[in-house]
Amino acid sequence: MRLRIPRNQADAILGAMRAIALEHGTDGVTELDRGTISGAATIVLGLEPIDPETLAPVAPEALARELSSAEEARQAVRMLAVMSLADGVVDAAKIGLVREYARALDVSEDY
Repeated sequence: MRLRIPRNQADAILGAMRAIALEHGTDGVTELDRGTISGAATIVLGLEPIDPETLAPVAPEALARELSSAEEARQAVRMLAVMSLADGVVDAAKIGLVREYARALDVSEDY
């Protein structure tokens, strides 16, 4: 399923995904993290291939300012939840950051 959202919103979601990957510093970004971000860009958001290393991290409040509907916010939180688990490790800090995004986006679904 491709989301049909403006490029600035897609970039903000991808930047938030990068922020989650960076939660433990640049050494914590795995090849799987990079692949997850790249896959989300092309498969979910319908963009041309991107280099995840070029994305600027986007804070929760900045992501909330970019998204214009509750459905976009829910989709973003779903993508961020997947990102937090992409490397197969349950990481409390990454999950905590997803919760910060969910609060900023006023999303209360339990993923």
